[in-house]
Amino acid sequence: TMTAAQRAAFTGTLTAPGTANLAVTGSAGNQLVVGGAGSDTLNGGAGTDTMSGGAGVDNLTGGSETDTFRGSAAELAGDTITDLTVGESIVVTGADLTALNGQSAAATIATGSGNLNLTGITGASGVFSAVLAGGNTTITLTAPPVSFTLTAGADNPTLDTGNDVLTANATNVLNAGDTIDGLAGTDALNISAAQTVTLNATTLTNVETVNITAGAQSVTTHDGTVASGQTMTVNGSTNTSAINWDGSAETDGTFSMTGGSANDTLISGSGADSLKGGAGDDVLRAGNGSDVLSGGAGNDTLSGGAGADLIYGNAGTDTLLGDAGNDTLYGGDGADVISGGSGQDTLVGGAGNDTFTGSASDFNTDTISDFAVGDSIVVTGKDLSALNGTAASGTIDISGSVATTLTGITSGSGTFSATFAGGNTTITLVAPPTGGGGGDSGGGGSSGGSSGGGTVVVTDSTPTNTTGGDRTITNNGSTAGTAPIVQNTGNNSNVVTATLPASVSITSSGPATATIGTSSVETLNAAIAGRNSASTQQLTTGADTFLRRLSTTTTLDVRTIIPTTTSSSLSSPIVITGSTSSDGTVQSEAFVVDMRSLPTGSTLQLDNIEFASIMGSSTVTGGNGDNFVTGDENSQFISLGVGDDTLYGGAGADTIGSGSGKDILYGNQENDLVFGGTEEDTLYGGANEDVVYGNQQSDVIYGNMGYDTLYGGQDADTLYGGQHQDVLYGNADADVLYGNNGLDTLYGGAGDDVLYGENGADILVGGAGNDVLKGGLSSDDGSHDGSFDVLSGGAGDDSLYGGLGIDWIYTGAGADRIYIEAMNGFDVVADFDVSAGDQLMIQANLNGQAISTAADVIARATDDVDGNVEIDLGGNYVRLIGIHSSELNESYFGFY
Repeated sequence: TMTAAQRAAFTGTLTAPGTANLAVTGSAGNQLVVGGAGSDTLNGGAGTDTMSGGAGVDNLTGGSETDTFRGSAAELAGDTITDLTVGESIVVTGADLTALNGQSAAATIATGSGNLNLTGITGASGVFSAVLAGGNTTITLTAPPVSFTLTAGADNPTLDTGNDVLTANATNVLNAGDTIDGLAGTDALNISAAQTVTLNATTLTNVETVNITAGAQSVTTHDGTVASGQTMTVNGSTNTSAINWDGSAETDGTFSMTGGSANDTLISGSGADSLKGGAGDDVLRAGNGSDVLSGGAGNDTLSGGAGADLIYGNAGTDTLLGDAGNDTLYGGDGADVISGGSGQDTLVGGAGNDTFTGSASDFNTDTISDFAVGDSIVVTGKDLSALNGTAASGTIDISGSVATTLTGITSGSGTFSATFAGGNTTITLVAPPTGGGGGDSGGGGSSGGSSGGGTVVVTDSTPTNTTGGDRTITNNGSTAGTAPIVQNTGNNSNVVTATLPASVSITSSGPATATIGTSSVETLNAAIAGRNSASTQQLTTGADTFLRRLSTTTTLDVRTIIPTTTSSSLSSPIVITGSTSSDGTVQSEAFVVDMRSLPTGSTLQLDNIEFASIMGSSTVTGGNGDNFVTGDENSQFISLGVGDDTLYGGAGADTIGSGSGKDILYGNQENDLVFGGTEEDTLYGGANEDVVYGNQQSDVIYGNMGYDTLYGGQDADTLYGGQHQDVLYGNADADVLYGNNGLDTLYGGAGDDVLYGENGADILVGGAGNDVLKGGLSSDDGSHDGSFDVLSGGAGDDSLYGGLGIDWIYTGAGADRIYIEAMNGFDVVADFDVSAGDQLMIQANLNGQAISTAADVIARATDDVDGNVEIDLGGNYVRLIGIHSSELNESYFGFY
């Protein structure tokens, strides 16, 4: 017999042996309390105890503190747990009960061998989390969400560690005197009225999401608003009033902000932020950190601040400012003004007549990827009129020290016009007159010719090994020149030429006779392996994929191409041109091009070349033909033109672009930027954090691994997020978006969209149009861990399906339908409006219950402590914020 002092200190095992019906009571220690074969009554007492009843019909009481109840499905069948509380767990050994995950708590749990009874537990007690590990299911009671409506006074709500929801539905109820701490969990503040406030250190903390659906906003945050390493999502996509959100004080957290249809101003702090303007003439301004800014529709002004930023103007006449850091700026549609600022920037104007502007030093090492007739370069504070009338080239000396690269520009592109006025120089491209020509050379020896008005000397020498197809050509002249590099036998008279800038040589080696069948495979793979690239295996896989597309009778010219130069930079691209385009049924080319001896960023242009394996950091462009291009581990810019192309970026941080044609683009490893073109493309981000744009026509886009940002573009697209926390934008037209795994954010945009959250706690925003939103599972392994989805229908008549878990639903404008399916879990509807035509659509005889009329549903309705109606549908719970049970009538419900 233990003394009272001994019992208070005991931390061992208390066991009820044998088959007798015994009562065992623990004390203040942390004990394992084990029953025997009889019907035992076990009480853990104080302390953190583990209770196991064993065989028989047992009565289990954990006592104070957080306890665990454990047993097999058969042992727990018929047992009663008298005091299960939030945070306590039941471990069912040898059984998979993950179907319980995300379900509202209930008074019984079916173990598969019978029912486990839970005294005092109802749907209002919380939600079950059920996780399978090691063959055992751990069922934990998690807290139900807490709802709180802000008032005009100094609010200090008592929240908990669950997923709480705060509502600001009156003007200026969010004020500096509030003390709102969301604690743990994923909390949301829903604003539906105008707010003007400057937050202090304790006004709003540990709140992860702010949803703005109505009202003009002027909010200035504090550094304490977002916790260190955390992200606050500010979603105003459905708001029609101006949002002015100033997060510039933030030093150690990040913002993900989306504006609405008005003229918004979104300002972030020092983190790696994401700012999206939406419709309207928006101002987006980021601070330090590698930020992503997207203007959306309207005439926007976007400023990246310090850091390596990605800035997209999208539609409208936009102003893009990269500021400090190595930035990538993409103007999109419209006549945009683009300034990279300091750093090594990549500038892409997009459609429209664009202006690239900055000081001379700003243009140091920059690349303008699509400079064309109609575009302008404005250099402030420097007279460059000496460039007027000079031949166009791929580099231009603006700063006087380091050249600026103009991708795709050659001497054949025309001439530069340069005008100095008002202290600034404006440089434009003047198209060449119709006509002209160039000098070709072939065979052995040397040949001279003319190109662009200059004298060209091209030396063409054949090595003594005449059994091979080896050839070296060198341009010793001052302007570009052309000579053949492939004149094989047995290749259907195919001739391939190379146009070389001045001071460039090319060595071309390979069989003198075109290969066929198995010989093609062996020859191409040997050519790749012979260059000793770190990406040999990946490049060989790409080659095998290309070869499988060829006819068994196709002849193949295989070449290893090694360009070299004595110059520190190239003024124009190396151009390799096949004689005719081919569909692979008769004749093809497969080139292994090693650019590693050239200056970084040198440009290679491929016309009518079916396959190229590229090694080295370079820019690869293309014209005619269906091209298949693979890159190695270096960072490359690959953008081809007419034809149905297949591009693999490889292991580097690549920019992959599509022109016209139905293209297939793979970013592969590292953080890639992938652009679709003017037709129906298939785009893959690959591993790491990618940004993928569909552009025109109906594209299919895959984020794959990493934290990706996907943009559908202008037509009806299909987007798949992949394995991690992705952000998907359908943009224009009727799109289909799949979040896949991870905590995803999906924006449908304009059009009648379908959004599937799938695994993970997702945010789905329909936007304009009649959208369908489906929340899906609530954890990546499908185990429904108690996390929740947020669904926001936006404008239009939407259909919303919460799915499993705890879901927060915002119907938005229009007559919306909220579908309640079997075992959905706990749905909370924040803005249900029966006068606008909203309805709860309930599956007939849901969960085996006799539910087929509005009266059946109303009979199951009660009100929570805040006066919000809560409906128990036999395993599903629905809460309508701001609506009392007495208001319910037939118009609230529909059945299917």
